[in-house]
Amino acid sequence: MQTKFSFMPEEPTWEERNFHGFRQTREKYPNGSHSEWIFYVSTFGGPVIDGQDSIANVLMFDGSLRACPIDRKGRILIAGKWWDRRHWDH
Repeated sequence: MQTKFSFMPEEPTWEERNFHGFRQTREKYPNGSHSEWIFYVSTFGGPVIDGQDSIANVLMFDGSLRACPIDRKGRILIAGKWWDRRHWDH
């Protein structure tokens, strides 16, 4: 009887979805668990001044960008909901 050994653990895979027109991705791990769905922020519109929101340019599913408000807490308003830093990457 021969035992098969693997010195390289399985690599995680990526999943992608269209969320109200925005592109979201997440990692899926070999054990079946996964990370949070995340949005991708390409650029920012400038510093937050006097408590006003700034702009985050978020990747759409079709490859374009959409300007979305981002507040001083780092939350981005997408599809009517404020998403905190756990749900987007830059």
